[in-house]
Amino acid sequence: MTTALAFDYETEHKEEILACNLCCGRDFETVSETDRYGLPVRAVRCRTCSLVFLNPRMTKAGYSRFYEGEYRRLVSLFHGREINARTILAEQAVYAEELAQFLSGVAIQRPRTILDIGGSTGVVARHLAHVYRAKPTVLDPASEELAEAGHDLEIIYGLVEDWDPKDRLWGLVTLCQTIDHLLDIAGTLKKLQGCIAYHGALFVDILDYGQTKTIKVDHPFNLTRETMEAYLQMAGYKVIACEPARNQHVNYLCEVA
Repeated sequence: MTTALAFDYETEHKEEILACNLCCGRDFETVSETDRYGLPVRAVRCRTCSLVFLNPRMTKAGYSRFYEGEYRRLVSLFHGREINARTILAEQAVYAEELAQFLSGVAIQRPRTILDIGGSTGVVARHLAHVYRAKPTVLDPASEELAEAGHDLEIIYGLVEDWDPKDRLWGLVTLCQTIDHLLDIAGTLKKLQGCIAYHGALFVDILDYGQTKTIKVDHPFNLTRETMEAYLQMAGYKVIACEPARNQHVNYLCEVA
C-alpha cells in the first residue's frame, strides 16, 4: 500500500482559508498540489507576507480524527517502520535532553510549572520538570499518546485551539515540534501570552520550510525564520535566544515583551 492510500484525504470535509493567518492578506499563489505522502494537498503562499499554508485544509473535526487514528499510521507507512506512542519514546528522550541543554544556555527564571502543548507521551515535560523541579502539565489531542504519559503528569486532552486556560499561569510554556500543526497560530500565541507567569518564558521550534521545501498534510502551516519571527513580534513576544537545531529545526525562546 502506498502512503497516499493510507488515508482517505479526498473524502474529508475541507475549509477554504480566505485570509492569511499572519497578515490577513487575501492574495495567494499555489506552491504545491501534492504533499510528501502523495496526498492531493494544495499549499499556497501569501503574496504579502510569504506565509505558506494549506488551502483548502481539513476542518478542525477532521484533524482531531486524523491525530486520533490516522496520523501515526500514515507516518509509519511513509518511513517503512512502526511509529506509535511507544516507539517514539526513545526519540523524544533525546529531544528532551537537547531541549534542556538549549534552555540551560539561557538565563531564565527557574519555572515552578511547565505546560507542554502537543506534549505527546509526556517525556519532554517530565524531563524538564525533573531538571527544574517543576510541576508538569501536558496538552495533546492524541489519547493513545497521552495514555503513555503516566499518572505523575497533569493531562489535558484536546486541541489547544479549543482549550480554556481559566486564568492559570505557567512559568514555562513549550510547543515542541507542534506549532506547524496548529490551525490558528496567531490566536494560539495570543492565548498563551495570558498563560505565562511574570518572568516566565515561551519555547517554540519550527521545521524550517526555508530549508525543507516540504509540504505535509499534518502541517497546516509551513514556517520559515522570517514568518515565525513575524508571528512572535505580532503576538507581543521578544526573542531572547534563537539557534538552529538538528533535522532542519530552529529553536526560539521568548518572553512577553
